[in-house]
Amino acid sequence: MTTYSFNVTVNQIQSRFPANGVDEFEILSGIIWKCIAKARGEPEPVTITITITIIRSDPNGGLKPRAVRNSQVISSVHVDFSVAEAKLEEIVEAIGEATDERSGIDEIGDSHDFILYGAELTFVDMSDVDFYDAKVKETSPRSVYCNVQGIGDDGAVVVLPAAKEDERVVTVTLPEDEMDKVKCELKKCGLIKALINGERK
Repeated sequence: MTTYSFNVTVNQIQSRFPANGVDEFEILSGIIWKCIAKARGEPEPVTITITITIIRSDPNGGLKPRAVRNSQVISSVHVDFSVAEAKLEEIVEAIGEATDERSGIDEIGDSHDFILYGAELTFVDMSDVDFYDAKVKETSPRSVYCNVQGIGDDGAVVVLPAAKEDERVVTVTLPEDEMDKVKCELKKCGLIKALINGERK
């Protein structure tokens, strides 16, 4: 497995799907899912896992509303069409109708070990987590990077906030033999710039 990270602006995301009221994470996931499906040459329907980090206020008032909490919504998306050939609107609509899988996971309990990230292509939304509110010696971080270990072969995409409010950091982890093809697809759709020897212009 190998990892590639890039920054994307909210405007870049929304300009590809100008419909009002659609979550930017769902749009970004749809774009990247389509790019990965094209790179893999997937003609058949597939399933992905959407993992969304939920930030809740502490009922005791001990934490700020956007403080990092260990609570996640885990849902899955199954489509009956080829993602590589589908319109972005179809993909985003399917993501918006993802099925909540938490009850099934709770039934498994602690008696089994299983891989969540990458068992199926997984998208993780951490874009609303305010990492930059944390301070070390009264100083906020200039940038934040999140690395997930033990990702399964189907890969994972993690979306984080960037230091600039209108940007997001996208970290893609995929098998090494797929990454260059996916980068080419990301370049074609305008999410990343042209690459020279693996580096952006």
